[in-house]
Amino acid sequence: MHGLEALVAFNDRRASEERERAERAANSRDRALHLEMASIFERRADIRKRLLQ
Repeated sequence: MHGLEALVAFNDRRASEERERAERAANSRDRALHLEMASIFERRADIRKRLLQ
């Protein structure tokens, strides 16, 4: 299970990083891209968190 926990941590961290990038994005296209990436990483983390329960 340690590998799965590591994946959850990785996806949580990447989602946070992508949200930060979206806040700093210079235009709406880049902002949308980073928000979509954040959403993908959040979804992956949520799925893996459920597997850990």
